[in-house]
Amino acid sequence: PPPPPTWEAPYGGKTDEQQGIVAVLEMIMDDIEKDITKSKDEDDASEALFQKSKAAMETEIQELETSISDLEGDKSEKESAVTENTADRLGKKAELGVVMQRISDSEPGCDYFSINYPLRVKNRQIEVDGPHKAKG
Repeated sequence: PPPPPTWEAPYGGKTDEQQGIVAVLEMIMDDIEKDITKSKDEDDASEALFQKSKAAMETEIQELETSISDLEGDKSEKESAVTENTADRLGKKAELGVVMQRISDSEPGCDYFSINYPLRVKNRQIEVDGPHKAKG
């Protein structure tokens, strides 16, 4: 018998399996491209949100810094007012001390009447009773 024919016709191979593998690889490639597109869109959205949040926070920081400086100004004004009030009170206390000293210096003269009043009332009563007894 003659030998079987060899490679005289082009090799067809298993084309069905080859096309199946290529189709699976193309499907995987499409999925990867979709994932890349989706992640890029999500990244762009995240970046936009970050920039918006960053701008809002920077604005808030500026407002808070302005508020802090205003409050520090108010604090320094109030501290200077406290210092002035303390100085005024100390001056008035010194004036009060002078007045109290004058009162305590005058007290011996005032005590004369409070100490001698009962004695003077008694003596006056004796003077008034004397003429009445003489008449009677």
